[in-house]
Amino acid sequence: VYEEDGKKIAVIRNEYTEEQEERAVDQVVIENGSTPNDQLYWALKPESVNRGQVDVHKLFASEPQPCLSEELGNGRFLLFRVGDCISMHNIHGAIYDALRLCKDF
Repeated sequence: VYEEDGKKIAVIRNEYTEEQEERAVDQVVIENGSTPNDQLYWALKPESVNRGQVDVHKLFASEPQPCLSEELGNGRFLLFRVGDCISMHNIHGAIYDALRLCKDF
């Protein structure tokens, strides 16, 4: 934002296309977004049986994940991203994510 001839000029950049434009504005509201807290997911992913992958076709069809048939034990585990690991959620969103994935255990 800069001032020119007594007007505020906002420089707006599209995050996807990276195109920029300038607009004369009365006020500017900034929304910084959020970043998922996914460090633990990325640390555990290589060691997990399913490599952190979700079969989205099965998920949307409300069918069990294919990896549920894998034998676990001896430190072997399944890993799914839910809640804040995907994007900022409230607790209800995280619970719903987990319910959809884990209802067939």
